[in-house]
Amino acid sequence: MFAAMSVHAVPLWQQFNARAEHERWPAICDPSLRFDAPVLVEILAKWRGATLGLPMPRRSALTTRVLGEHLKDVAIVDYIEPKAGPRRYRFRLQGRGLARMRGDFGGKFVDEVVPPKLAVTWTFAFDTVLQHGQPLRFVAHHTLFDRGPLTAETLAAPLSDPLGVPCSVLTAIAYSPVESVTHDRTGSEEAALAGL
Repeated sequence: MFAAMSVHAVPLWQQFNARAEHERWPAICDPSLRFDAPVLVEILAKWRGATLGLPMPRRSALTTRVLGEHLKDVAIVDYIEPKAGPRRYRFRLQGRGLARMRGDFGGKFVDEVVPPKLAVTWTFAFDTVLQHGQPLRFVAHHTLFDRGPLTAETLAAPLSDPLGVPCSVLTAIAYSPVESVTHDRTGSEEAALAGL
């Protein structure tokens, strides 16, 4: 599914940021995992606890019991191997908190629920996470519907199938208001759902 990267290749997160800068995407990738939102730190700890010594947790290991109170804050997005055409991701699950903020995406493909430019951004971000094989932090500044300027801080972490092959991405988003937006690279329509 995802070819291993050469040790001499530009790091995947840098590739994402270079493309984001070139194509004026409303997000940046940060591999530091230094989250501002405590809820993202807690969800990352749950992801790490579910690895059970493996490089990443099996998707089946992150049950509703494991996620507990954080179930409302997460989405799980499955990679769907295309028979033809572009790569696609489908929302397996989206928590109530995220659905309240941006709409219910459960069971829908990314390219069905966000504008085309953001669908490309999200697909490349999810590809980056699965190829990287470790959690990443994404940050976007945008306007979400009528809520004004917000920062969306996102944890995006890979999950594997029973054979250990990366197959899904766990995402969790913490929104916070901002006084001014200096990193917004898009118009309001495309920025409206910038958090992964």
